[in-house]
Amino acid sequence: MIGLDTNVLLRLVVEDDPDQAAKARTAVRALVADGEVCFVGDIVLCEFVWVLEGHHAPGP
Repeated sequence: MIGLDTNVLLRLVVEDDPDQAAKARTAVRALVADGEVCFVGDIVLCEFVWVLEGHHAPGP
């Protein structure tokens, strides 16, 4: 079982960096093609939602 991290999920969904998005897509497709199970943990999902909602660290 392979754990996916927040950055990989964000690259797949947001595609803010085309090169990084392509690398993430290729890596996940290769894992699935090899029969690997991709695991997304609770904390990863929380971070994913937090970023997509646009939360930022408090300013000065």
